[in-house]
Amino acid sequence: CRPGPVAIHLHRAEAACTSVMGPLHVLSAAMCVSQAFTPSTIRVCTGKSCRKDGGGGVAKRFSQIAEATASDCAIEECGCLGACGKGPNVMVAHQRREKEKLYCDVFKPATAAAIFEIEFDTEVPEGLVRTQAAAMKAERLLTQDKLAEASDMYASALAETHASVSLRSECEKGLQAVRERLARIGAHQS
Repeated sequence: CRPGPVAIHLHRAEAACTSVMGPLHVLSAAMCVSQAFTPSTIRVCTGKSCRKDGGGGVAKRFSQIAEATASDCAIEECGCLGACGKGPNVMVAHQRREKEKLYCDVFKPATAAAIFEIEFDTEVPEGLVRTQAAAMKAERLLTQDKLAEASDMYASALAETHASVSLRSECEKGLQAVRERLARIGAHQS
């Protein structure tokens, strides 16, 4: 396995998960869902705790990485993986390994990319990771009503050449939301 440049971020998240909960690499697939894994599957917990910690966004980031790297792994959302409070949590399984592997605290795009690189021996473009981070920041700025900054951040993300189609669409929708809020503000002021 030859992980790409973002793989170093993974080790911090994995160490945090292991040190607090003990080794979590060998959890039963039954803890996630009773369905069998496909040969390459990433399951992202969207249970109550992980959803609050951003589990839905993590699933979206993994899907964007799979799309951008033309990987054929399945990205699925699932219920609790058994490490509540340490999430968002991700379970990875594929044919070359007998047991599933659990990763905790998978929030940052760099962590998701590192997991992908290590597990699937695929280099994730750094530009994609930067674009995902910019889109996350823009979304946060939009929720804080910092519209000019959100607009700039979405525009920056759209200018990146490594963005997947779904990531570009996400950024375009975010930019449209900024424009609509600005228009509403302008209408109220006149």
